[in-house]
Amino acid sequence: QADKALKLYVNANSKLIEDKKAQAPYLFNPDKKVFITYDDEKSTKLKAKYVKKHKLAGVFFWEYFSDPKEHLLNVLDKNLN
Repeated sequence: QADKALKLYVNANSKLIEDKKAQAPYLFNPDKKVFITYDDEKSTKLKAKYVKKHKLAGVFFWEYFSDPKEHLLNVLDKNLN
């Protein structure tokens, strides 16, 4: 389902941008005026390090079905344990 949604909104006119403050990527399609945020391995690693540094109880995310090879889960496991 996520792949179908991405195909509707992401095309050659979409721009991949890194938010310098949040240190996370996002996509923007100016033609369709669509803004899509997500985490990649780099942003997930930074979030895990933040959690450890501030002794927080853990992490939360909406869904991980778009990560069938568990790249993001592996990054969390590696950096939280």
